[in-house]
Amino acid sequence: MKLRTGALFSTGEALTDRALRRFFAKKPYLVYKEFPLRRVIDVAENELSRGEWDYYTKATFDFIVCNRKDEQTFEIAFEFDGKQHRLAKQARKDALKDRLCLQVRLPLLRVQSAYVEPLEDLTLLEYMLDLFFGEREMEELKRRGEVAEEEEYFIGTGFPATDRVIKRLLQKGICPAGFMAFVENRYGPNDAHKIIWFRTSDKTLSKAPQKGSGYHIYSASSEVEVFGGHDLDEPLLKIEKEVSLKECSPNQNVLGIHAWHLALELATYLAMAELEKLADRLGRRLRTHGRAQ
Repeated sequence: MKLRTGALFSTGEALTDRALRRFFAKKPYLVYKEFPLRRVIDVAENELSRGEWDYYTKATFDFIVCNRKDEQTFEIAFEFDGKQHRLAKQARKDALKDRLCLQVRLPLLRVQSAYVEPLEDLTLLEYMLDLFFGEREMEELKRRGEVAEEEEYFIGTGFPATDRVIKRLLQKGICPAGFMAFVENRYGPNDAHKIIWFRTSDKTLSKAPQKGSGYHIYSASSEVEVFGGHDLDEPLLKIEKEVSLKECSPNQNVLGIHAWHLALELATYLAMAELEKLADRLGRRLRTHGRAQ
């Protein structure tokens, strides 16, 4: 007999725990780990098959968040989907948990490693939660009649880590396309010719079912092109990144969170981060090209 070590079973769960606790710090919420499913969702034995009932009585949520101010009501649940979730047996258990959450309208997010890897000391999971609570606030404003019913939630900002990279690129003299237009309007075409600038574009966005499950895989591609002045014939540099993510919201009541959007945001960040690496190495060459225009 020996004392086990650690309350978390994997690096992914540890990163998920860290991201959740950082996001909810100083907010009126409580985060619980390995919380029993039967304490969250009340199911009668005759509503499930024998195998489902056996799983239901033993299952837990990896993480669940409660509202501290509202008699600890359950707000949103999280499951970290590691490699074992690809197995058929585990997939059947996941499908049951998804179905139960959907029936009681409990938001459930299935978290992958890509969502909790620190990027610029930020995680996509924290960005996802910003989106979730942002759209939920919009729905509450509609309910109170403070916002017109036809108003749609607008995400408004991209993944903040990308903005940090762009700010550092500005310091290196590589600017977004809009900045070049500003210089041309303010100082004239000669100064604009000296500028190294970039533009981004979405190249592909596709959805395909994941074999053996009810989920979909969303793929998005982001391309960054770098130009010197007004020379658009041939980019100085072209970078493309593609990201594929499994559907993270099996419960369709999860507001504001869409895997296709997250895939695109992550692809854009990775492309910009690659540009920054190349800018460090090739910055002198790029600036020389810009001055020659």
